[in-house]
Amino acid sequence: MASARSSSRNSLSDVVPSPSCATITKLKNEEDGVKAEVLYVGDATVEALAECFTVGFLYWFFVFSNEYKLRGKFITYCKGLRRNNRVAVAKYGNWKLECDGDITGEDSDVIAEKSNVKTMNVQTTAVVVDDIKKRYGDFNAVKGVTFHVKTGQCFGLLGVNGAGKTSTFQMLTGENEITEGDAFVNGWSVKTDWKKAGANIGYCPQFDAVLKEMTGEETLYMFARIRGIPRKDIPEKVNAVIHTIGIGLYAKRQIKGYSGGNKRRLSLGIALIGLPPVLLLDEPTTGVDPKARRIIWNIFTKVQSLGTALVLTSHSMDECEALCTELAIMVYGRFKCYGSCQHIKSRYGAGFTLLVRMRRCEDAEGVKSAIQRTFPGAVLKVKLITRIISYVGS
Repeated sequence: MASARSSSRNSLSDVVPSPSCATITKLKNEEDGVKAEVLYVGDATVEALAECFTVGFLYWFFVFSNEYKLRGKFITYCKGLRRNNRVAVAKYGNWKLECDGDITGEDSDVIAEKSNVKTMNVQTTAVVVDDIKKRYGDFNAVKGVTFHVKTGQCFGLLGVNGAGKTSTFQMLTGENEITEGDAFVNGWSVKTDWKKAGANIGYCPQFDAVLKEMTGEETLYMFARIRGIPRKDIPEKVNAVIHTIGIGLYAKRQIKGYSGGNKRRLSLGIALIGLPPVLLLDEPTTGVDPKARRIIWNIFTKVQSLGTALVLTSHSMDECEALCTELAIMVYGRFKCYGSCQHIKSRYGAGFTLLVRMRRCEDAEGVKSAIQRTFPGAVLKVKLITRIISYVGS
């Protein structure tokens, strides 16, 4: 029996090599060898290295894809890039013209600003935006926007939702890549030198990007560290911002207990920390009460007096009139008019619209005659069966 066991061990050692031997990896299914369930044993070191390489490759692939937006570029490449200016397409014997012209439908002031920016010294101007465009596949969100902002000035961007205001801001902040054109902040290109350009920008987003479990003071400390403010200077600068935005009573409370107005003030404080030369403000007074809005306006006026250039988007003409030295109205990704508030009001605000509601449709002709007598030259704009007549007079 002992000899049989010895023979079995010897026979098994012939089949199963020493663990130090890395050349033989297969085990034969022999009578006194291993069982049939175990047919293959891989080299653990080789498997571990292969696993590390695969996981590492996938990790860095996704990191670089996200960092350099390779996925978006790949999708855009697959769909095919459209030509920059005009593309004529023959279809069913008829010519279809797709017009992406730069000045189609634009005001003379917008065209003049484009010419002005082309000759401007970007090194001595706080913000210079030179014909930037943004495409998402085949959709043109921004179709060529040009403007400049000097030190201590405020530029307002008006437009309804979907006009392209936020897409323009996302390009200026580096969140989205500029498809065409370029923008400069204190002489640094947003397109090619974003790290240096971004160091000169403070950004207040449209929606409050804060961690609700932190206090307002902790949030300002965190962003001060992110901006690279020296540790010894942080308490003084944070306290100054807290005093400026007026949240001293709530600074040590968690943000989840803040009202909408106080959250907007805190978002503004994050943009102000370190007092950067340029502030980008995306609808900074959205959702706040009139009193808080006035406080925020006073803050903007104060930082302007310190030499900070402001670029803000808004739905309110009153807000732009109170703050902005120049403004533009954006429609479907383009500027339709450009200039100071007074210039735009005097050029486009002449006249008024008269809306008349009638109880009986039979009175329409009489009302029309009365308006023509009272306001000579009035033009009938709309006539509806619903007893509404709208006139535009000059």
